[in-house]
Amino acid sequence: MRLTTKKITLMAMLTALLVTMQYVLAPFPNIKPLTAILMLLVLFLGRTEAVVVSILTILLNGLLNGFGIWILGQIIGYVVILYLFSWLSRLSQSTLIQSIFVTLLPFLYGLINTIFMLGLFGHQTFIALWLAGLPFDGVHALSTLCFFILLKPIFQKLPFFQGNSIQ
Repeated sequence: MRLTTKKITLMAMLTALLVTMQYVLAPFPNIKPLTAILMLLVLFLGRTEAVVVSILTILLNGLLNGFGIWILGQIIGYVVILYLFSWLSRLSQSTLIQSIFVTLLPFLYGLINTIFMLGLFGHQTFIALWLAGLPFDGVHALSTLCFFILLKPIFQKLPFFQGNSIQ
């Protein structure tokens, strides 16, 4: 990752946009463009840059909303799914195939977050926590898919992503 002033500025603005969107869409649980935008950043800006934006977004949200063990789960969850998406999207550049990955990876993110909640609730409650979270993971997956499909053509046309795409 070669950091230029342009790239640092873009990453900072994307972080601010993502944090703001979290607040604007707060009334709608798990219906957020965050995961879709981060996956699009993997495609059009780079995996490392997407991971940095995800970590900054999570930490800034933590500063505004409070920290807890879930922050570590969120960071690790996003790092894992962004690295997996980067690898999987190199196997197929088809939007249809990438949409399948985009739909499945939020379930892995939810599982990773549930694992980190074991520190709060204990291992005896793991299955109950995971099963109770599946509907939220499903909404997260569906909203990620919708935002991915809606935003990918826009990202393809944005001038500051030209020449950075892995496609």
